[in-house]
Amino acid sequence: MRFPVGILVACLLASSAGWAQWEPLGPYGGHALKILMDSANPQRLYVFTKNGQYYRSNNGGRSWDFIPISLPRNAAVNAAVLDPGNAEILYIGVSDQFMRGRGVFEGIYRSVDGGRNWTQLPQTSNWSVLSLAITTDRPQDIAAGTRDGVFRSRNGGKDWKRCSPADHPELKNVVSLALDPLAPDVIYAGTPHLPWRTLDGGAHWASITEGMIDDSDIFSIAVDREKVHMIYASACSGIYRSIIRGTRWIKVQGIPGSNRRTHILLQDPVDPNVLYAGTTQGLWKSEDRGTTWEKPNPYPYSINCIVVSPLDNQLLYMATDRSGILKSTDGGKTFEANNQGFVNRNLTQLLTEGRFYASSVYDGDFGGIFSSQNEGQSWELTANYTALLDRNIISMAVAPQNPDLIVAGTYEGMMRSLDGGVNWQLIQGSDFGWSQGTRRIGVDKSKPRVQKQTSEIIPPPLRMALRFNDLTFSKTHPGVLYAASSAGLFRSSDNGESWQRVSSLGSRDISRIVLHPSYPDWLMILVSGELMISRNQGKQWTTTNFETPGIQIYHFAFAPQAVGQLWAGTSHGLFQSTDGGRSWMRKKGGLPFAPIHNLYLSFQNPEEIFVQSNGSGQLYRTLDGGSTWEPFDTRGLENAAVQSFTATGSSDRDLWILAENRGVFRYRLQPAAASK
Repeated sequence: MRFPVGILVACLLASSAGWAQWEPLGPYGGHALKILMDSANPQRLYVFTKNGQYYRSNNGGRSWDFIPISLPRNAAVNAAVLDPGNAEILYIGVSDQFMRGRGVFEGIYRSVDGGRNWTQLPQTSNWSVLSLAITTDRPQDIAAGTRDGVFRSRNGGKDWKRCSPADHPELKNVVSLALDPLAPDVIYAGTPHLPWRTLDGGAHWASITEGMIDDSDIFSIAVDREKVHMIYASACSGIYRSIIRGTRWIKVQGIPGSNRRTHILLQDPVDPNVLYAGTTQGLWKSEDRGTTWEKPNPYPYSINCIVVSPLDNQLLYMATDRSGILKSTDGGKTFEANNQGFVNRNLTQLLTEGRFYASSVYDGDFGGIFSSQNEGQSWELTANYTALLDRNIISMAVAPQNPDLIVAGTYEGMMRSLDGGVNWQLIQGSDFGWSQGTRRIGVDKSKPRVQKQTSEIIPPPLRMALRFNDLTFSKTHPGVLYAASSAGLFRSSDNGESWQRVSSLGSRDISRIVLHPSYPDWLMILVSGELMISRNQGKQWTTTNFETPGIQIYHFAFAPQAVGQLWAGTSHGLFQSTDGGRSWMRKKGGLPFAPIHNLYLSFQNPEEIFVQSNGSGQLYRTLDGGSTWEPFDTRGLENAAVQSFTATGSSDRDLWILAENRGVFRYRLQPAAASK
């Protein structure tokens, strides 16, 4: 099976020593929002993601270095510009994805050292910034589009002045901006409802809509650098051109409707006749200033940003959704992935027993199931969204005795692969609708469905459009597999071919299940925020009581070689039970009173335990079974939100972390004898 550019993701180790810090290992690629290029040195590139990640390359994109920006997790980086006269100076525009204008971290940030350190410009605090603009001839002249209008600085961001009316009913949510390179008082602003223009520095604004389809989102505006009266604009309705500074627009013809949603327009820095348009369905190119267009590459990449080298205009880079950073050396006819070191994927699970597997969601042709034969040093895309029957994988389990047998849970049923994740089949009965006798009721996926339960009709197991939250194989009973779903707990004794509901729980939504690695009768599940324990393979359950009001359970585990010892990471710290969950004690000994989101218990050394808090980002380790704790090395994990924590190898000396949007990390511990 052949996939598009970028699905073989090679990952080279960051350090040969292996003892120093956490090593990022991919799988590389994903979502990129903005790419900037140093015009004096096109080998120097900068990439930003919507969720606040920043990467830099000094070798033309052959490799990328992650540089942390200290922003909250709900921060959205919407805009980025580079000082055209000094590539060490960068500006980014930040908003709050949820609060919209009430986040104290919102505003414009500036770096004067190439992005290593960032400072919020004080006057812009609480601005929900959506766009930025700067020109080559006036690098000190910066415009900012916000949810509240347009602002401008004439001295490199030191001072700002509003240049749109504060009470204007429509000149809001300015998602695109352009400055006239020759006339400093001319500004163009694009909003979710058509464009605006000022000819006098903001004293007066005019709506410039003639010729445009009403209600067009104006994603980008470009001023021709030689013929400044010629303006280009892109919108959800397509591309427009004006020869009289936007007073009247002509809609570009020849681009199919499916390709019209255009995120970016760029004029070639060498040949002003050449324009590039980045759409949600691929790259378009014009060689006559936008009169006619062609699609040099047929693949429908979803393009967010384009840069072209001023020294070689056949060299261009694109920041894309799903496919990461793409490079072309022939003016856009062909592309290759340049993602080594760059990762911004929504990864859902990492399996590290034997062959490695990782799953991602919403990555289209460029994500799905990744596999590694060399413990994460390189990854291959084994199955993309199409191969996965148009489903997103949210849980996975591999048979302990057969690494080719994978069972995967989705939002809409369960699937199984018998060949290491290449080919997949839907497990019958776990797809859409449910059966009542011979009648099959369809489900409208676009609308939430309310299940009316009656005592007369009981749907057969797995006949609903179930969400399978967690899957796990038994390590002691071959072929036994449990599935935690949105409608109860299910058990299979034949590697997932047939299933039975664990009837003692009914159809409750179960988010996670853990099996004891040594004692098969013991199970733990998380049900509606409550931790429940079974000591007889699910026949009977006991709800644990932490005696702490409002406590939330994030993670839990059995001590691998002890029958009644349990651990739980909670909103109120780490708890331990030594009597099978009947009573719990919060662990201290150096652990702060902070949420514990992840924990890992060494199978080889029962006294060694790791815990992690996403609030502080800190890791802790104990070597005495939890009596005393010490902070553990987090270098390389800056700004990483950890999703899971595990280990591999016969000696538990390789630690693995899956981090939200950051991929897989490895830490090589020193030999056990030396770690005491």
